Amino acid sequence: MKMMGLSRWLHWTAWFLKYFLFLILSCCIITVLLCVKFTQDLAVINATDPTVILIWLIVYTASIICFCFFLSTLFSKANSATSFAGIIFFLTFTPYFFIMPRYNTMSHVAKLLCCLIPNLAIAMGSIILTFSEASGAGLQWDNISDPATPDDTLTLSMTLVMYFIDSVICLLLTWYIEAVFPGEYGVPEHWYFPFTRSYWCGQNRNLSDWVEFYNSEVKHSEYFEKDPIDLMAGIQVHGLTKLYGKRNTPAVNNININMYRGHITVLLGHNGAGKTTTISMLTGLITPTSGTASVNGYDICEEMDSVHSNLGICPQHDVLFDELTVEEHLYFFCK
Repeated sequence: MKMMGLSRWLHWTAWFLKYFLFLILSCCIITVLLCVKFTQDLAVINATDPTVILIWLIVYTASIICFCFFLSTLFSKANSATSFAGIIFFLTFTPYFFIMPRYNTMSHVAKLLCCLIPNLAIAMGSIILTFSEASGAGLQWDNISDPATPDDTLTLSMTLVMYFIDSVICLLLTWYIEAVFPGEYGVPEHWYFPFTRSYWCGQNRNLSDWVEFYNSEVKHSEYFEKDPIDLMAGIQVHGLTKLYGKRNTPAVNNININMYRGHITVLLGHNGAGKTTTISMLTGLITPTSGTASVNGYDICEEMDSVHSNLGICPQHDVLFDELTVEEHLYFFCK
């Protein structure tokens, strides 16, 4: 989907909304089970406002989704991410058993630092909720900024703020790690890319610059056909090379070609000639070993997001989405 022009932020937003809306329903069910009096006019939580519990759980689920996004970027395989991320997620609960007996002696800063992990933040909030229920006052909207006990410094409102801080930190880490370490597929950014002007503003290189750059290298070669004067190249490939293995076996070896607007260009070759590898490099599926190319003036090594917005691809093998109809598949691949 990224090769078809789907931006990273939209990709993550779609996944966030999908699971956030689903988990809101779970939060509502948990709130009902905790706050509704089913027998003997007693509930698990009696004094606290149910809406406080509901909002507290909803904000927690948002931070947990962001935390899971961050964990997913640490793995390149879905199976590994599913196995190890689940283990890491539950391990983040274990410090609670060390914190609970020492809660009253912890400093305010130490409590806030613990809240940087979402699962510890909800544990801290649960302690505050327990103390408030034990006092008989419970947690209301007008006292969530007050300590549950006179000797405590942490409040429920602080845990809510920490949920938001956790979410921002996890989203920033997700954005950075995905860009620098995209996994098996994708073109990685430089580690310092957030501080480069080209990432935010583009390279400011137009098609005429690429024409001059391309022609300066090949115009004197007898093996290259002269470029038509009246045609504009939409895709320009310059010295594109891809090597594999320890022996640096070339799958694509120094390709130079112009593909012109309004024309149909066909790559012909036997199996293993490098056709699929070339297309994979042009679409950002794999990174070139050397050389580069431009799509409508955008460099595939530096401006892949802009390349994706100007490029469509029909995959070699069927890619089907369970959520899309046949008509929607056709529209998606033919847009």
